[in-house]
Amino acid sequence: MQSGISMLQQSNQVLSVTQQRTMMVAQVALNKLFEDNHFSICKLNDVMDLLGKGRRNSKIYKQLHTLHCVHYEDMPDDLKNQIPYMVNELLTNKPSSQAATEVALNGIFD
Repeated sequence: MQSGISMLQQSNQVLSVTQQRTMMVAQVALNKLFEDNHFSICKLNDVMDLLGKGRRNSKIYKQLHTLHCVHYEDMPDDLKNQIPYMVNELLTNKPSSQAATEVALNGIFD
């Protein structure tokens, strides 16, 4: 999966030092999530808690939770490619359309 390590450079928004650090930590965690060989709901829970975003009772969360510890190679490509979009929808509570970490973090500090 592609990652978006340069999200901070692409943002048109001025972030506080705390927000920048939070975004960097979230990026590192999500890069790890998308680059590992399996999906980890634990890592996503950590990011949700860090950002104070996402709802664990949502349908998207339940779908992602069901994929916990499933190896990406065992998923159909279409599903694997949808995961960053699902993560973004979970974190922003709105549908999205963009590379793995960028998709997941799009709109977090809007």
